[in-house]
Amino acid sequence: MIKVRIPSKRQQIKQSIKNLDIANGIGAGLSLIDKDMRIVWVNKVQTRWFGASAKIRGRHCYKIYQHRNKICSGCPTVKSFKTGKIESCTQMGYTKKGRRRCYLLTTAPIRDSEGKIPNVLELVQDITKQRQIEKEKEKTKEKLLELNKILKANVNELQKKTKALKIATSTVKNLNTSLERKVRQKTKNLEILYKELLTIFEISRVISSTVNLKQVFSMIAKMSCELLSSRASSLRLLDDKKQFLLPVGSVGLSKRYLENTPLRLGEGIAGLVLKHKKPIMIRDISKDPRVRYPKYIKKEGMNAILGAPVLFDGEVLGTLIVYKDSGGKYAVNDELVLTTFATQAAIAIKNAQLHKNVNKNYLDTISTLVLTVEARDPYTQGHSSRVTRYSIDIARAMKIPDIQMEAIRNCGKLHDIGKIAIPDSLLKAPKILNIAEKAQIELHPIIGVRIVAPLRFLENGWPLIRSHHERYDGNGYPDGLRGDSIPLIARILAVADAFDAMTSNRPYRNKLDINRALKELEINSGTQFDPLIVETFLELLKAKRP
Repeated sequence: MIKVRIPSKRQQIKQSIKNLDIANGIGAGLSLIDKDMRIVWVNKVQTRWFGASAKIRGRHCYKIYQHRNKICSGCPTVKSFKTGKIESCTQMGYTKKGRRRCYLLTTAPIRDSEGKIPNVLELVQDITKQRQIEKEKEKTKEKLLELNKILKANVNELQKKTKALKIATSTVKNLNTSLERKVRQKTKNLEILYKELLTIFEISRVISSTVNLKQVFSMIAKMSCELLSSRASSLRLLDDKKQFLLPVGSVGLSKRYLENTPLRLGEGIAGLVLKHKKPIMIRDISKDPRVRYPKYIKKEGMNAILGAPVLFDGEVLGTLIVYKDSGGKYAVNDELVLTTFATQAAIAIKNAQLHKNVNKNYLDTISTLVLTVEARDPYTQGHSSRVTRYSIDIARAMKIPDIQMEAIRNCGKLHDIGKIAIPDSLLKAPKILNIAEKAQIELHPIIGVRIVAPLRFLENGWPLIRSHHERYDGNGYPDGLRGDSIPLIARILAVADAFDAMTSNRPYRNKLDINRALKELEINSGTQFDPLIVETFLELLKAKRP
């Protein structure tokens, strides 16, 4: 359980909240609620949504946020006061302008020095846009299903007509042959379109289930290429200033081509598609003046181009272009296929962007708590950032997989987050701790994992938080792991953590010089630390020193 000491004076309360530094930088609203369900304090986001701080402080939260005259049913704040645990729910609320919005409300109890809960901290996130995205997905699904029904009916009708034409008399045999050929071709085209739309529906489901932006971009480029039987494809999105179309995902195109063809609105095929919000088909690039860089495309071996806008709720996000080499052509139906797929791609992109922003807000909140832990002890300020930097250098030198590098980046700064539950008297103790005190300190890795456990996107980094105090010889804590059974990222951080601790001042000793610290790492290599990691770190430091 997170424990934050709440001073008795109102000014000290404000200052404590300010020291947490989570008030205005996380992109979400924060409120401090007392036991009477009155608002004690709000951050700038809350005032922007619900009104000036001076007007809403001291008033009941359900009156300000819900326009109610009594406590809301299922209120998570009430639950946090009763259970002493973190609670959450989804609620509808009203802004100061009377607009109805959907919010994700997460509440956390704040305990005083006696363990009582005088206040609850509310984290309010506006998820209205996410709900709109979900509704848009459902609408698109319904449209595709309706289109499928129409296409099936058309196919059945055409098949009936084909059978009827076969029964025609011999006197009209020549006409019948011609008509049957046309019907078969039309039926084939409709069946192909039907299969393609079913494929789009399935592809959209796969893409929408992915929340990693880079993976989404890559999947869109790859699947559009396969869907349109193309040799190459490129996904371009507008930059932040909405001036250039920048490549974010591609298949079959060289890096030189992508880097040499930044496009403005209205420039080239992609720029024209974006400007007019309509698909464009080019059957021969050498004969069409709209092609901005024909020589570059020729060098890539392409001749035919089909482009469609990537639109979400009327907003232009970018363009999706597919290419065929010499001899390849696109049919009219291909425009509908690519346009439909581009619409699904836009939903997947927006969904991934939303998840990325939510995850960043969560990570920023937890990182702010780390700063709070370090602020309690001036000897450890900046410790987590330095340890993370050392760990990334080691991991890069060892060429570990990208997923583990990402775990270090996300969780390196959080490795001591569990110390937020350790009393100041132990963290700042200028003496050797007794057995009971040491046991309490050694709980912080377990507490740390419990704190970040709700953040599933940090799951790959949980072993780093739990096991960074394990020893190579098995005498560490909390699980007594030995050798390679200790997760690699935890072994890396253990070396970086020890080096920074030795080269920093502590209440019970002065810092060691770098040479002495390096010597200590060598002495404890194979007992406390992984020998390979120690060797790698020493080489890195020696290479950096003059």
